[in-house]
Amino acid sequence: MMEKDRKTSRNHRRTRAFCLAECLEPRRLLSTFTVTNNTDNTTTAPAGSLRWAINSANNAAGVDTVAFNLPAGQRTIRPLGELPALWDPTILDGTTQPGFAGSPLVQIDGSSAGNATGLKIFGGDTVKGVSITNFAYSGIDILLRSGLGANTITGNWIGLDLSGAAAGNTANGIYVGTPNNVIGGTTAADRNVISGSK
Repeated sequence: MMEKDRKTSRNHRRTRAFCLAECLEPRRLLSTFTVTNNTDNTTTAPAGSLRWAINSANNAAGVDTVAFNLPAGQRTIRPLGELPALWDPTILDGTTQPGFAGSPLVQIDGSSAGNATGLKIFGGDTVKGVSITNFAYSGIDILLRSGLGANTITGNWIGLDLSGAAAGNTANGIYVGTPNNVIGGTTAADRNVISGSK
């Protein structure tokens, strides 16, 4: 091979190597925070509690998931005060509880929470497959924050306990303060049951 051909070949290899070294767009794995116990403490938010999971999702950028893996006998969560609002887009998904077959297996019960709302959400949140009962105010508040909306509330029992008995929230079942939300859906599994509220 002539010297000129060798140089051309080396230049060609360098050009190909440069193309293969193209920078890729950064990626971030979204997080799942799993509720594994029904304890609560309004100041320390014990690891594995619902309060801890919501705080963790709020502090992680992007749409994260609050999942459930509660043992038998601990599937009713009784917060001792108002739970944190969902500030960062979050999927709070009761259908992740092992054994879920269409009816909620996780209950968020406000009988020990004082003057509290069940869940406060703002924009881009999803709440599905949970029972929300006995709160002094609404079961779920969709609150106005800089025009945010686009929340999804599906497959919940709001005002019914896990046995299907009425356990209403004192104010609204769901208070809607923003536009462009999906409440329910097109299938039977998407429907919310709202009972015992205004």
